[in-house]
Amino acid sequence: MCRQAPLPARHEGPAVAAINAKTGKVRWTWTDDKGRSDDWQIALCGNRLLMTNGPDVYAMPTV
Repeated sequence: MCRQAPLPARHEGPAVAAINAKTGKVRWTWTDDKGRSDDWQIALCGNRLLMTNGPDVYAMPTV
């Protein structure tokens, strides 16, 4: 079962950045290159982050 939860990530225009909760350093960034400025929605599902930006859904690793 997936759930929405506060996650250490931030919205950067068309990109998302994962942040190390202990150090505050950026672990990875990712952009969908679609040029949309829709708000990202992020949910945790097991060991994956499910991210949506408009109609697109992406599954990313949590590490």
